[in-house]
Amino acid sequence: QPAACSPCRGRRFQQHRGSVERGRTRRLVSTRVVHDRREQQATNLCPETDCNSSRGADKELLKAARQRWEAVQDSIIGLMKRGAELCLQKTLISHATMKKFTASVTEIEVISGILSKPPQKLAQALAFVREFSDLESQRDFSRGKMFKFIDLTDSVNEDGEAVKVLDEAVNAMVKELNRHVLTRMAESNSFTYSLKWTNDAEGVGMSSHKDYLEKFGSDYCDNVKRLVAESVRESMRLRSDDLYSEVLQHSTACVNYVKKFQGRQEIIDKVKAYVQASNTTEPLVVYGDSGSGKTSLLGKAASLVRSWLPESDSKDAIVLLRFLGTSPGTSSIRQTLKYLCRQLAVFGNEDDQEKCESLDDFKEILNTFYSMLERMGQFRRILVFLDSVDQLDSSDGAYHLTWVRTPLPANVKMVVSTLPNMFDLLKTFKGKLPNPDIYVEVTPLETSLCTSILSALLSEQGRTLNEQQWALVEQAFSKCSLPIYVHLLYHEVLRWRSYQQVDESSLRYT
Repeated sequence: QPAACSPCRGRRFQQHRGSVERGRTRRLVSTRVVHDRREQQATNLCPETDCNSSRGADKELLKAARQRWEAVQDSIIGLMKRGAELCLQKTLISHATMKKFTASVTEIEVISGILSKPPQKLAQALAFVREFSDLESQRDFSRGKMFKFIDLTDSVNEDGEAVKVLDEAVNAMVKELNRHVLTRMAESNSFTYSLKWTNDAEGVGMSSHKDYLEKFGSDYCDNVKRLVAESVRESMRLRSDDLYSEVLQHSTACVNYVKKFQGRQEIIDKVKAYVQASNTTEPLVVYGDSGSGKTSLLGKAASLVRSWLPESDSKDAIVLLRFLGTSPGTSSIRQTLKYLCRQLAVFGNEDDQEKCESLDDFKEILNTFYSMLERMGQFRRILVFLDSVDQLDSSDGAYHLTWVRTPLPANVKMVVSTLPNMFDLLKTFKGKLPNPDIYVEVTPLETSLCTSILSALLSEQGRTLNEQQWALVEQAFSKCSLPIYVHLLYHEVLRWRSYQQVDESSLRYT
């Protein structure tokens, strides 16, 4: 099925439609458009059988409608392609958007599944390309199952008879697509088969292409087994790698924290300004009461930090993120810094990795950490995010902040967060780092923002509240507007029904 027949976004379709509508074209396109009122911008091109299916039409009417659809389908596809090309010429759409209207579903799948993937992903893919060396030279394309193996188009011969002829433009595109696929794929993962055409009933079958079919079946089974075995070995290797598990745990936590992050733009902008500043050589300290959203904020900043860097620095930047106290590797400052050293060593050499594996003395770990930051910071940006310093145990002077050294090495930024009163950490930070510009307080949310966040969360689930329920919620937010309370209340009101009497006690906070 051509991609042009798939649902398309309303704005793009109207641009497209305006470029091609003339006379009969207007009538043809207009009679084949269905607007889905459940989604404001959805516009579908669909068979008349689909348009009429809800009218209780009988089988004969549906059959007639299907035949009419088949008669105009090629015309619609041609119009969509021509309209897309005109829109591209007028710079109304991009080349990628044009492809959605001019490429077949199969071509879109190949582009998405192979041509747009990075090399490491292609190692897990296989390509099998079959070619007929003599199919295009055939004189009569109406014989056998030829139409299933090559693209044909309608034409008229010298006697005025309707005939099928080779669609040279489309077949050239297929060859070019195959060439691109084989160029991208590793030789061990790509297979090409050249066949001779035979006009038997099957087109390709055991009677005429037994050797090919057996070879293809064998190649397919053997190589799928090979890729599965390689994937299992790699998975087992990673499972036994404690550093990989440690980094993955914090990365996964970050994704979960930022999924429903909203607001706090002013604080995000302050973190961004700190990262981009060239004259700041101290860590940025983010503090706030429990439940104020510090963890989500640091996760959000870590997820955005590459976009804040110049394009030349973004790709090679190293982002080190830890939610302290949430894993075996972050229970103490000693373990945290050791794992950070090991993660940095991945970007270094084998000597670094061997050295970091054997580290045990805290002073040696600390010296190695800052030494690696200084050395690697000469060639790339390094961003360190450490959330909840208060969650570390007290060993190795964690609360005395002996592990914080200033000035930070060049091209290194560090963002830490803490509760203000736990273990007098904020007081200790300010005693060690007196610069007031490096402190950012996370305060409770405004009541209006709490309501907006809750509304957005409910909307994602296709839910809302009635006026009486919103009044109760807003009253609750006026008493407590911590982000953690917003999310707790969300899970509570998600169970409400519009007709039920709400128990105000269910909104109490502690």
